[in-house]
Amino acid sequence: MRLLKSVRSQLGNYHLKSGIYHFYRNEFKQAIEFFSKALQSPEKLDEADLRMTRYYLTQTHITAGDQAEEEGDLPRAIQSYDAALADSPDYPDLHFRIGLLRVRLGELDKAVAAFRRAAELHPAYLEAHTQAAFTLLSCARTAEALEEFEKVRSLTLASVEEPYQAALEAASRGDLAETAERMRDAFQRKPQSFAYHYRRGLKALQAGRYESAAEDLRQAVLFNPRFADVHNFLGVAYGELEQQAAAIAEFRQAIEYNPDYLVARLNLAFSLAEGNEIKEAVVELTAVLSKEPSNQAARMKLEELTQDRGERARIS
Repeated sequence: MRLLKSVRSQLGNYHLKSGIYHFYRNEFKQAIEFFSKALQSPEKLDEADLRMTRYYLTQTHITAGDQAEEEGDLPRAIQSYDAALADSPDYPDLHFRIGLLRVRLGELDKAVAAFRRAAELHPAYLEAHTQAAFTLLSCARTAEALEEFEKVRSLTLASVEEPYQAALEAASRGDLAETAERMRDAFQRKPQSFAYHYRRGLKALQAGRYESAAEDLRQAVLFNPRFADVHNFLGVAYGELEQQAAAIAEFRQAIEYNPDYLVARLNLAFSLAEGNEIKEAVVELTAVLSKEPSNQAARMKLEELTQDRGERARIS
């Protein structure tokens, strides 16, 4: 989901490539087996492939959990999310999802613990604090619930006041575009709506339904325009739809919000190359390799582009 097909085809590790193949076919058991085999010999993985293997293993467990949740098998969903946490223990959204499932199962004390862990990892996680507060109230743990509601109140006020003041400052500078964006942050950002479209978009992207993915991810961007991952995912959807200009714009936006986002930069480089913007592609690939010298996809693409340029120069 994070990488264009053209980038994934350049990955060097057999087990990683095989795991990704099964992941996109919703063959989760086989995908997990291949990713686990790759991690059994981490010395055989370069840094980029090791990080990619861990990422896709986590995503496989999450997607398997989503499927189990849709089928109504909540214990199996929790089991899959717990497996994902074994790979990525600091993933607050996973703790939050487990908390919601625990509530549905009536395991309220465990739900509170999950919501609190999510909030511990991400102190500004308003939804986690809110769910913890209402669940505590359901358990008649009134004093603790009121403490959580006070945090909810403070976070809610801050979520409006901070961007509102930033909007006023932008307006005083005459920057109307920035004013509008900060006002949207203050009054139109809806976290629940963002999560709904974000998850639908990722599911559609994983299933290869790129037009549906693009539609939902566009909606997610409206609710949270500064989330670099969403722009990268949307860029992937556009790229697979062969809408290169739109893909390039989204990858650039992802990098603007997170300059160290090497995956987005790699996607950008391949998209630029596809659009015959070779000079710009070489710049981006060089930037990736300066951070990850062992990145095989970037190295092979750079060799391909520089060789092609050399051959064209000799012919001319």
